Amino acid sequence: MKKTFLSILIIFLFAVLSNSATSQNPYFQDVDNFMKTFVVDGKVKYAEIVETPSMLGKIRREIAEFPMTDEIGPHNKAFYINAYNMLVIAQVVDNYPVGSPMEVNGFFDVNKFDVAGDKLTLNQIENEILRPVYKDPRFHFVLVCGAVSCPPITNFAYMPDKLDSQMDKQAKMALNNNDFVRFDGGSLKLSEIFKWYKDDFLMDHASVIEYINSYRNKPIASSVTPSYYDYDWTLNEIKVEPKPGLQEISKEVPVAPVVSNIFTYTPSKLLKKGGAEVQLFNNIYTQTAYRNADREKVQEEGRSTYYGGMFYVLYGVSKTARVNVGFDLNVKAVYVDSVKGSPFKVFGFKTTPYSRAALTSIGPKIKFQPIKSVSNFSVQSAFWIPIAKDLESIEELSDYPWMDYHMYTWWNQFYFDKTFGSSWQIFTEFDLLFRFKKTGSKTNTHVDLPISLFASWFPTTKSTLYFQIQYSPRLQLEESLEYDWATESNYTVNPFDMISDYAQTGLGAKYQITHNFNLELSGTYFFTSKNGGAGYTMNLGLRFII
Repeated sequence: MKKTFLSILIIFLFAVLSNSATSQNPYFQDVDNFMKTFVVDGKVKYAEIVETPSMLGKIRREIAEFPMTDEIGPHNKAFYINAYNMLVIAQVVDNYPVGSPMEVNGFFDVNKFDVAGDKLTLNQIENEILRPVYKDPRFHFVLVCGAVSCPPITNFAYMPDKLDSQMDKQAKMALNNNDFVRFDGGSLKLSEIFKWYKDDFLMDHASVIEYINSYRNKPIASSVTPSYYDYDWTLNEIKVEPKPGLQEISKEVPVAPVVSNIFTYTPSKLLKKGGAEVQLFNNIYTQTAYRNADREKVQEEGRSTYYGGMFYVLYGVSKTARVNVGFDLNVKAVYVDSVKGSPFKVFGFKTTPYSRAALTSIGPKIKFQPIKSVSNFSVQSAFWIPIAKDLESIEELSDYPWMDYHMYTWWNQFYFDKTFGSSWQIFTEFDLLFRFKKTGSKTNTHVDLPISLFASWFPTTKSTLYFQIQYSPRLQLEESLEYDWATESNYTVNPFDMISDYAQTGLGAKYQITHNFNLELSGTYFFTSKNGGAGYTMNLGLRFII
């Protein structure tokens, strides 16, 4: 009996001490002090935070290293609520001055932050962690998006030991606030929050009005039909005059840097309205051998080097970052040399019996997110129109080397990426690349089906190392009679026959030189092919994101 009583007492004391330790975690007190210092009447002193960054820097580091528990309880719940509100403020500070969070590209659904060992966007915190796990409509009165139409931000932190009463208090304040629930006795105008998240409010109530009345001092008649006022995305800022001598430099707790554009803007991500991306991707492919239909390596008499320079621009036209439009320009060059010749001679860009160069094609492109709820899946489609003459060297320039396909090209790319923890990312791409026969081409209509995998590691916020592998078969889309030089006989190629393929693998690296400018270097080797090359590539990418 004594042993049983002693065991119960030990368990009870352990629980009390654990709860006390949780409540006394410095993170919660630091957030509380921060809010009391920089929040007044539901608005934030962003200018003062910019001038005195040490408190924010310390909290961002605490968010990144926070000790999560396995239980679904107030400890984790309060952590994520405070983290969401603090990271909203942090993003505004990183981009200050701004007039609205919507002016920052990827504010809610693209930009990722270190959160308790994970890389998360604000939308992931709200829509993948808090709402589906806790199923609490009161989140919409305590998560503050940085805009005037949000419920007012508090000047205190949410604490695990009094979280429920704090959330109740905020819900009651919001739903009795005439600026938030606009009811004059006849007409009712609600925040668009009640439209966007309607299902949350109907989990335990028959209507949105019934939910609102559960917190209101003066209930609204259930017969009233609500309308919705426009959401005001103006920044919830309190203007303050900078104080002389207030500039502060803290070496002990630096302000966390802006999230890496390399990590954020993978090819699957889109730009929000007004955002722009400019890229020049330079590719050199060089070979001194090829592989025949039996995949046997055959040495050539010289070296063939091909340069491809793709310049493209994308522009965001959708506020929700679901549609981008732009165009491509393609420059090609070829240089035929001795086996020991340098592949870099291709940059001479001269037209001679052993070299050619031209702006070969131009075309529009569109990029879009087909599934709203899957932000890491997107589709890009471009249509290239050849503009240079005799690209395949079969007419006027028959004595010059082949440079490019003289064909219309429709290139469709399907992108998907997945982030693991704070340092790893898998990116996949599947392509449908159609080339349509055109006058001046000796190549038949065909489709390439490349599938690619990239595994990326982020040792720092500014750098990336990655491994890549790609396999690409080519199917001919029309029947043709071909000649086999090895057997000196004709053979028939039927529609959808695989006429060639290749596989390549390699390594690459990216570095974020500035917040907007990225540099990429990579190289690959073609380790097998059928009727294809046996060479290697060298690549240089320059990417500028506004």
